[in-house]
Amino acid sequence: MVLVRVGGPLWLGVIVTLWGVVATCFAGLSSAGGFYALRLLLGLAEAGTFPGLWYMLTQFYTTPEVTAYEGTHVYLKHDDVIPGLWYMLLQYCTAHEVQRRAATAQT
Repeated sequence: MVLVRVGGPLWLGVIVTLWGVVATCFAGLSSAGGFYALRLLLGLAEAGTFPGLWYMLTQFYTTPEVTAYEGTHVYLKHDDVIPGLWYMLLQYCTAHEVQRRAATAQT
């Protein structure tokens, strides 16, 4: 595992920075192929981040403490469902309004 050889702070710093750079590159997309390539790179960066964070937690906490935190994290992770639904509704209404205005402008 690269994380063990390089060290946690350095590896996580590099991988999280790479994650941010790739996510920022999405702003300049102009093709579907570019989207798929960036999505693959983002997935690779993401795949190295969360296992590394959990590994680093195990270096500072005992197994019962980590499992208690993990259970709490999984339980609290679902608190974003309502805001997510609200955001999707807002996206739908915005897209519908844009289409309506475009159709009105063409006539």
